[in-house]
Amino acid sequence: MTLMRSAPLPTFSNTVRNVLTASVKETCSAFGIDVVQHAPVVRKIPVLCGDYMAGVRVGNETFRGAVTLCMDKKMGKAFAEKSSAAKSAGADEAMHCDLVGKVCNQLTASIQKGFGQLGCKISLSAGESTKSALLPEAAENPEEWLLIPFVFKEAGGVFAFGITGEFKLAQDETEELGDARSLTFF
Repeated sequence: MTLMRSAPLPTFSNTVRNVLTASVKETCSAFGIDVVQHAPVVRKIPVLCGDYMAGVRVGNETFRGAVTLCMDKKMGKAFAEKSSAAKSAGADEAMHCDLVGKVCNQLTASIQKGFGQLGCKISLSAGESTKSALLPEAAENPEEWLLIPFVFKEAGGVFAFGITGEFKLAQDETEELGDARSLTFF
């Protein structure tokens, strides 16, 4: 995994970042996968690559955005091995792609719950998954993205939360993170 950083950008608050990183860990744990997260980075435009991708639109009256999840084949297979439905069906490429969509939906529900507990209600669209190098249609064109790379053994993935508009929680502290002009993995 390579991260290239340059000048820092204003970013998501500590509270927002904590909800997002906790949601990634919680969702992966629900599948029996203990991931190691790398430091989050902020990007203006995501250039994410992976074998499987899924996305969900999110928003409320002050912002709109997207949750996007990408994984390499090894990470998709790790989730499939932990999923009893995928095991019994003899998981193939299409099932891995669908499973990444399921993981993305659970991750988004965890985020919705976390923000809801902080008084920020967000609505969700139906998810979309794809086996492609392009972001799913569910990915809006947010002005800023928070990327959280994660690994499990030799498998990799990236969770991205992007927004357009204003997403703030009361009494948040803002911290600057590096801008990843280029984020590649696999």
